[in-house]
Amino acid sequence: MAETGSISKAAARVGVSQPTLSRRMAELENHLGVPLLYRTSSGVTMTSEGERLYHNASALLGSFEEFERDFRSEASERGALIRISAPEGVTRYWLLPRLRGYMAKHAALRFDVAATLETLSLIDHDLDFVIRVGDPSDPELVGRKAARLVFGLFASRDYLASRPRIRRRADLDLGDVVGRGNAISRFRAEQSGLLPALSAFAQNKAPRLRIGPAACHYAAVATGIGPALMPVPFALAEGLVEILPHEARFEQDIWLLRRREAHLRKPHKDFARFLESELVASRAWFSGEG
Repeated sequence: MAETGSISKAAARVGVSQPTLSRRMAELENHLGVPLLYRTSSGVTMTSEGERLYHNASALLGSFEEFERDFRSEASERGALIRISAPEGVTRYWLLPRLRGYMAKHAALRFDVAATLETLSLIDHDLDFVIRVGDPSDPELVGRKAARLVFGLFASRDYLASRPRIRRRADLDLGDVVGRGNAISRFRAEQSGLLPALSAFAQNKAPRLRIGPAACHYAAVATGIGPALMPVPFALAEGLVEILPHEARFEQDIWLLRRREAHLRKPHKDFARFLESELVASRAWFSGEG
């Protein structure tokens, strides 16, 4: 009305009827306890109180519109970023080959991958998705079991060639174990479900060599230092040889977890579907059959 000088023109500009706008203006005046308009037969003009309210409201509206633009821009940037945490082996052998194709089809998306066995704080690292092997035990995340990862005993061909053939549990030399960080203790805590050969292997509290991260763990076994507990598909990818495959295997669940709010961003919702379908399609591979 300050710009049009007419209630009917102002009503048409904002898309309401003239009686509706007149009633709302009267309600505002009653609420504030001051007149905002001089009403005459030729139209309306602003009172001093109305002019002050108009200028202050215009400044406030301009600030809000600027804030909204900035907020939408920042939200759009975060929506184009997907943060994932996954174990190093899963990242190297499974996630990265699939991520390459997905990134090629979605050029606007960016990815931040934390490849670690550690349980990262969801809030501190602002994670969207977590791929976890074993018990997820995180109430902040929702998700489902997507596959089963099979573990076994592996060694290099050079190591096996330099020792008597391993045909049974008694032939294992536990003094040559290559451990990985807290992996041995983690498996020891779950040993109730392990087969005898693997249980004895996991109970070794002082492996000859303990090394991390995953790349160095595989490298240590590949150089012939000793055998290690490893995921079957990852070890096979490194050309390692499985020991006692029919006696020394066990499985752990692979969980695909996400933030409860992840479905609110469409790119994240689409990526969640992609991860889940790829995990399901890879079940045979995770079991060592692929």
